[in-house]
Amino acid sequence: MDRRKCPRDAIIITTSSEVSLLPSELLILSYDEGRYPLTEQNVQAFYHMFRILMDTGIDECSQIDVGIDPGSKYTGLALFLNGTFVEATIIPTSGVRINEFLGTGIATGVRNCKDGSMPAIRVKVGNGSPVEMHKVVGLLLIMQKDYPIEVLIVNESHSNSDLIIKESSFIKVGDHARAAINIALREGVSLDQLTKAGEYPVVEKKGIKKKQVKNVQAESRVVSGDEGITIDQRLATKVLLGKMSLQEAIALYKQGGRGRLTSP
Repeated sequence: MDRRKCPRDAIIITTSSEVSLLPSELLILSYDEGRYPLTEQNVQAFYHMFRILMDTGIDECSQIDVGIDPGSKYTGLALFLNGTFVEATIIPTSGVRINEFLGTGIATGVRNCKDGSMPAIRVKVGNGSPVEMHKVVGLLLIMQKDYPIEVLIVNESHSNSDLIIKESSFIKVGDHARAAINIALREGVSLDQLTKAGEYPVVEKKGIKKKQVKNVQAESRVVSGDEGITIDQRLATKVLLGKMSLQEAIALYKQGGRGRLTSP
């Protein structure tokens, strides 16, 4: 690499092995290409980390907090690192999109850790829509296999108001995003504690709407990719009841076990 061709105001994203080839006056962030191969996804995640570093000054993360406002059509998501607001967004409700946000947020926090330590990760889920809450919790339980996520359930009553974020710039964000911010800032009760006490809300089959079932079926076509699998209504209902994840439902459908895992 010819250092004379490096513009003075450039943002340089490079591997650790090339740092010595760049001018010392440049602000350079490098990453370990052994742990994180040079792929488009990793470069995007690294740039995300760089933006957070520049916007917040956080160069070492010890706490990741995510607030989720589940909804049948749209879901609000908010991310805090070390108690500092990073971002909030609204997405069409989709397990894939929620997974992407959580994965990027957690990876950003983890990569901002020094000495390879793991930050504490808390994901707070609003309880306003039990059906949608169960779907999100199902996703989080799968992610717990890779990350030590503490799942908390939050009473989201009035979370769409300005009670917590009055006179804040957050008030300009959309309703679901604002609710997600408030949920992230509230105290919650751990999922484990609620489950052990028998207080985790149970979703009744009669409370599930046909449209919600169809939405899960439509999402199964997206998640299954080129296979274009549409799970049956019984499996979609089990996903909504929190009895299995969408990925598990798709796998079961492929095996021919259409809705026959357990009785509702």
